[in-house]
Amino acid sequence: MSSPAPVAGVPAGRRYPQQLARRLKVAGNLTLTLAVIGPAASVFAIGGLALRQQGSGAFLAFVIAAVISGCLAVAWAELGVLYPTAGGLYGIVARVLGRRAGFLALVLQLALFVIVPSAFALAAGQYLTAVWPAISPRAAALVLLAAATALAVAGIRFNAAVTAALLALELTIILVVSALGLANADWSRAGTLLDPVASGGGGAAPVGLRMLLAGVVLGLGAYAGYGGAVIFSEETRGPRRGVARAVLGALGVAVVAELLAIAVAVGTGLLMHRLAIAPAIREE
Repeated sequence: MSSPAPVAGVPAGRRYPQQLARRLKVAGNLTLTLAVIGPAASVFAIGGLALRQQGSGAFLAFVIAAVISGCLAVAWAELGVLYPTAGGLYGIVARVLGRRAGFLALVLQLALFVIVPSAFALAAGQYLTAVWPAISPRAAALVLLAAATALAVAGIRFNAAVTAALLALELTIILVVSALGLANADWSRAGTLLDPVASGGGGAAPVGLRMLLAGVVLGLGAYAGYGGAVIFSEETRGPRRGVARAVLGALGVAVVAELLAIAVAVGTGLLMHRLAIAPAIREE
């Protein structure tokens, strides 16, 4: 821990004593934040659901969601620069709106920290059954959560290094699947990216505004997590620029990876079918 020191540029009434050492590089923060977003999980779970419901409209919905997420990410980046403290959302809300509002934000954040990792662990456990049919998806999810917890308490820099290796594998999978799809793409389908259609009534039907907005909600969920960079802001070097770069950089990588995979999925009927039928969670 470093010696307490106020943060320059912050009003005196809102300054805080620096308590954590800034050992985390911007690249490490970006890696951890991108892992929170989980591009591969978003593509194969949320993206598959969007393709099944919105058809080729999933691409346009995810583009709109990317624009909205970009605006929110700028706000997160500014807040992270102004209040570079550990805790993220609840720490910022407590300093801006008071302790009661901060406590409500803490409860919300804790609920998300329980629900989101559990959902992703169950989805990963479901996909593991493809290579190990005898394993129970729920048992696999528990093992993955235990491993993630052990990794989290091993130290921030070690955590970032291991996460970087796993994230590289994750992005490689997206690139390989996308490359295979491009090699078999039917470019006559490209027009449906901007003039979306979905299956309905036994054939293709135009995607209405209500269905498109539902896809935007899915897209926002697929990109969610970029605000996690603020949680590590007190440990990030050069917080006045580093936190902003981590927030915007993580969102940028996630948007490119997910839009690429969804565009390729629309371009090739086989890949689109496989993504759409991939179950996120299977009830036993």
